[in-house]
Amino acid sequence: MRFLSYLTTLLIAGLLTACGGGGGSPGTSSGPKLSTTAPSVVIVPVGSANQYVISGGSAPYLIKNTDAAIAVGWVNNQTLTIGAVNGGTTTVSVADSGGAQVDIAVTVGSSTALYTTSPSSFTMAPNTTQTFKVGGGAGPYSVSSSNTSMVSVALNGSDLAITGVTIGSATLQIRDSAGATLSVSVTVGAVPLTLSPTSASAFINSVVEVIVVGGTPPYRVGGLIPSAVSAVFDVNDPSKLLVTPLLVSSGLDITILDSQNASAKFTLTGIAGQPTIRLSPNALTVSETSRMPIVLTVFGSTGAVNAFSSDRTLFTTAVSSDNKTITLTQQNCVLQDTVVTITAVDANRAVATSLITVKDNGNTVITTTDTATPPVTTSVTLPCPSS
Repeated sequence: MRFLSYLTTLLIAGLLTACGGGGGSPGTSSGPKLSTTAPSVVIVPVGSANQYVISGGSAPYLIKNTDAAIAVGWVNNQTLTIGAVNGGTTTVSVADSGGAQVDIAVTVGSSTALYTTSPSSFTMAPNTTQTFKVGGGAGPYSVSSSNTSMVSVALNGSDLAITGVTIGSATLQIRDSAGATLSVSVTVGAVPLTLSPTSASAFINSVVEVIVVGGTPPYRVGGLIPSAVSAVFDVNDPSKLLVTPLLVSSGLDITILDSQNASAKFTLTGIAGQPTIRLSPNALTVSETSRMPIVLTVFGSTGAVNAFSSDRTLFTTAVSSDNKTITLTQQNCVLQDTVVTITAVDANRAVATSLITVKDNGNTVITTTDTATPPVTTSVTLPCPSS
């Protein structure tokens, strides 16, 4: 409202300036015709203003605002200013004293269509919250839920938080100030059973931590070969499975089941050898949508340990105070399967590595074309949803 009041005041002042100068009949001009440096279609973000130059025609110049609730124009000598108030489209016209007129189509908002990084439909667990972004269109944005007793929503600027309240479903409506809308269908129910990592290789008697996500607890382990592998759940964390290779093996599958018999498979490779310093697991695979911390165990190190990631945009590293573990935090998605090397160096400059393969699940790209002449096409790569 303050910006609208400011624009209205400037508009009145501009009109008084344009109309000032006393009486007399409007003159005609044989010079250049009336024109402005503004294109025929302009895009102005909400709350901002663009300036252009008026030339030709017969001064003084007048401004006609089709809808001052969306955008207003005003003139000061030969300077035309167009200020954006609310999202939408309108027309601002410049006229001279001889009756010539130039129309400017004004869009208040963004050249990118309204979008959200949320999938158009997805399932989430009760009592959990997932966060996404809203962008494009004309801010500010609003959001509503068709059933807040099952799915509640909160919007803070461009940050959208969706909370699963109880089993059921709801449709979310995201709206910008220009009236554009998006719908998101949310089902609150059991999230599919998944593992992080899904495979790993480790030295004999080294422990690999596997995090179980989704499904319906409690979890259990299917049939095992006791002489080849040990797989038990952490007594302090029933979603953490501790897997230890006991023999050299290749591609040993371990099945994890939930209380509804949904299953997920973890593949373990047991490696022979005892290097001076080693990381366990020394190779593993994770989904690009996983955001569960990955813990690497350090064996055989001397003194302080430093850890480095070959791609800090995908993984950051943090070494525990006792130099026994390295915690990795996954940051982003990938455009294709990507291998990241985690390197540990101890006080004796002994080196150990672990290779992490991030599996590509596919990103979402939206492409929009505006109404400018010539049209401008914009592609936006949206971050994949986190699990």
